[in-house]
Amino acid sequence: MTLEQWAAVGQIAGAVFTLVGVLIALYVALKAIREVQTDRRLNKTPYLAFEPGGSRYPIEFKEVSDELKKEDELPKDAAFVGLKTDEGEVTFKYGNLRNYGPGPAIHAKITWIPEEIWLGSEKFRLDRDKLSEVKYSKELNTIPASPGHILPNQTSEFFRLPAFINRDFEKKVTKVTGVIEITCFDLFKQPHTTRQRFYLFTGYNDDPAHIHFTFSDIET
Repeated sequence: MTLEQWAAVGQIAGAVFTLVGVLIALYVALKAIREVQTDRRLNKTPYLAFEPGGSRYPIEFKEVSDELKKEDELPKDAAFVGLKTDEGEVTFKYGNLRNYGPGPAIHAKITWIPEEIWLGSEKFRLDRDKLSEVKYSKELNTIPASPGHILPNQTSEFFRLPAFINRDFEKKVTKVTGVIEITCFDLFKQPHTTRQRFYLFTGYNDDPAHIHFTFSDIET
């Protein structure tokens, strides 16, 4: 190989080494940027969960329209179940949904997913067909938080009962267990979900009538 050929090879090798160096530097820079972005996201990530424990709230019964009674073949004394109101305004919201994360939670809401229901002392498990019924649907059992944006270490409450209680027209439900799905977005518009077990008890015949919620384990 002549000197000129060796020189050409040297130039090519130098160019290759330079390119490799540039690519390595680019990779390191991109990795550092990703780590900074990840760290920034982690520092802005909300984490929502109900404070563990139970609380009791007063409820009232609101008459169902004759049209709905006829449509759903309901008894004459059928009634909606709702939180106690004063001049049409809910006086007691329920739940302490706390943001345990370092970042704010945006558009927080919950979805009640019942698994087992007691009618008196009789228990039945909700299968897929049962969950397709209107009063068990996710649409009717999804409730926005109030307020909907929750800052770190702040709480929100809820003003509407799940539909499977609100539409317990004959006041037969005594207990419900299942999972409550808590969702929100962070400042980067990334979704976050927490699933937590709930236990719900009704006191329709007590004085005053009430509903009792207990929130416990976080499901992973």
